[in-house]
Amino acid sequence: MSSYALLPIILGVIGLAAALIIYRAMLSFPQGTGKVTQIGDQIHRGAMVFMRREYTYLVVFVVVVGAAILVSDLGWRTTVAFLVGAFS
Repeated sequence: MSSYALLPIILGVIGLAAALIIYRAMLSFPQGTGKVTQIGDQIHRGAMVFMRREYTYLVVFVVVVGAAILVSDLGWRTTVAFLVGAFS
């Protein structure tokens, strides 16, 4: 195996380690009080509503495109590959 083939794996592990360090550092700070916490809760609620709607549309899109791939000449194996990729 080429040494370049390991580069994405190494960089991925470094990225995950950096994300973990930043996450732990953020948890060490207080959440705030009063108005700050209230605004944070409203932002979080809005983000969750957006994500639910986005994934609802995405599921419909994936089902339609998956069905189109299935009935085309590409076959069921391509459909399974598409669905696994969409899920990932």
